[in-house]
This record gives sequence, structure tokens and C-alpha cells, in this order.
Amino acid sequence: MISLYDKIIKQKMTLISSLPKNDCKLAEAAWENGADAIKVHINVSHRASGTMFHSFDEEKETLLQIVDESPVPVGIVLGADNHSVLKDYPKIMDHPFDFISLYIHHTPPRLLMNHKHTTMLACDYSYQISEMEYIKDLHPQLLEASIVSPELYGEPLNSRDLLRYRRLVKTAELPVIVPSQKKIQVGDITSLAAVGVKGIMVGAVVTGDTEETIKESMTLFRAEIDKLK
Repeated sequence: MISLYDKIIKQKMTLISSLPKNDCKLAEAAWENGADAIKVHINVSHRASGTMFHSFDEEKETLLQIVDESPVPVGIVLGADNHSVLKDYPKIMDHPFDFISLYIHHTPPRLLMNHKHTTMLACDYSYQISEMEYIKDLHPQLLEASIVSPELYGEPLNSRDLLRYRRLVKTAELPVIVPSQKKIQVGDITSLAAVGVKGIMVGAVVTGDTEETIKESMTLFRAEIDKLK
């Protein structure tokens, strides 16, 4: 299986499904309709989906079924605090997750030495652009640009958003993934690609939380991404 990192390097734009729930049917709906990768969660209360994701032990059965059945790379958000991340990080090491996704401020330094998984670090709206000049020194492979203020979640994408993503692409000098904190539309794909964004991570704000809405959204995004030259 090709890793997410290799797909991002080789493709003009990569489509990642951030599942609103750890659910095998939702994962299947995503990968069967165009997702290049799947992201699951543990130890997080997810703002956009309203879902409480529990510990690895509590979510393990479903997570491992998703990983086992998935024809595309599966990554995992380990938690929203250092304690939870340190507790569950050793438990995933023997399982074939492709990438680990964490906010930088939720990432214990020892995880930066992990060479088994692709590391996708995320910055939020509170980070200064000057901090991102040094992100490469932490040696992540990917950067998630979760830079939208919570009160703006679900709003349409605007051109100032594009400027902020472009600045992050130029400053960080890493492949940048944009999550659907704003309600990204299919028609935004070309503009996002033009400012250097290498991946779109679509979640509940865009896809909803049912099999049918995920199928519909993924199909539309896949078709638009495939038009990029």
C-alpha cells in the first residue's frame, strides 16, 4: 500500500476523509468513493462532529477492523492532551496505522523520534507565523493547517483564507493539508491547489455524518480533484 506521504508527494492534490465517528461503514463509504486516506480519532471531543472519541482500548475493536479492511492508508489522532497521547501511543505501535496526527502542543517531544509512522503535525488559529518558520526543525513530514478560529467554523472559504494558507505553505516549506473547518466547496479546489495546498481533509462540516452524505461528498471532491492538471 502506498503511504499517505508518498501520495501527497506524487499527486497534485490528495483527498483525506476525517471520519465523524469511528465506524466501519463510514470508513468504507469514504474509501469506496474516492478517499486517498482515512483519519480516525481517540481521546478527543471533536468540535465539528460533536463526537466524543474514547481511549484506544475502548475504540480498539472498530479501529483495527477499519485498518484491516482499508485499501488506503489510515492515520490516527492520538488525543487532545499530552497525558492521553503518552498513555495510548505505545498501544498503537504494533498496529499498521500509516500516520499519526496531532496538534503540535499535544505532541510529547519523544513522539518526534518516531520513525515508524508519518507524522502530521497541526497548528491552530493561535499560532504565530514566526513559530512556523521553525516547524521543519521538529521533522514532521506533513503540516495540517487548522488555523480557522472556532467561531468561524462552517463559514464559506474566502480569499483571505487563501492568503493565510499560501503564507503557511511558503513559511513552513512542508506539504500543507487543509481541513474543512470552513465549509470548503468543490469549486474551491482549484484555488486551494493554486496556492500550494497539497491535500484536503474533509470532515463533518462538509460531509455530514451518514454513509449517504459521505458517499455524495467524496464522489464530488474526487471528481474535481481528478480534473487538476
